Parts: sequence; C-alpha cells; structure tokens
Amino acid sequence: MRGGDHALMRGGAHALMRGGDHALMRGGDHALMRGGAPALMRGGDHALMRGGAPALMRGGAHALMRGGAHALMRGGAPALMRGGDHALMRGGDHGLYMIHLRKKKPSLSSSRRVQ
Repeated sequence: MRGGDHALMRGGAHALMRGGDHALMRGGDHALMRGGAPALMRGGDHALMRGGAPALMRGGAHALMRGGAHALMRGGAPALMRGGDHALMRGGDHGLYMIHLRKKKPSLSSSRRVQ
C-alpha cells in the first residue's frame, strides 16, 4: 500500500471500524503518513489520538480533502460514522462529520467559525 487511499480503504478503514484510535496508530497511521498525511502529522495526528476534530478541521482537513479524503469520504467515513469510532466520537466524529458535509456546503468559513 503506497498511496493513502487504498491503504485507508483496506488497512485503515477496517482498523478504524474495529478499534478507532489504536488502529489509527497501528495500521492507518503508516498509510496516512505516506499518502494523505503531511498536515495530519503536523496537527491532525496528535489531535486524532486525543480528540481528533479541532486539528482535523483546521489543518488536517485540507490535506485530507486533497489526498486522503476522497478515500475517507467513500470508504472510511461511512464506517467512521457508523461504528468505528467510539474513541473518535468524543471529539473527532463531529469534525469528521463536518468534513463530510464540506463538499456540499459552499460557505466553509462560516461553518468553521461556529466551532
């Protein structure tokens, strides 16, 4: 798995469904580091381990939307919203949910200010 997308769908997403945080650190993280994660490593990665959403929405989200997020939106995100995320639900789920809605909402700055 070289690109973040396939790795997220095959390794990261299944891992997220099972354990969420720990899976992100073990399986998904390495995949994210190669493809989607320059911004995730700066802010989003630590935030994912703690709460997830704030850094994802600020810095990580842009990187996710460019590279990794297409995979996340198609494969990973539905799984994340369904069951994978008891750990992420503390903070990360809301942030991930907003990333999911971003494609449909034209006013990004207003929705960002709300948080």
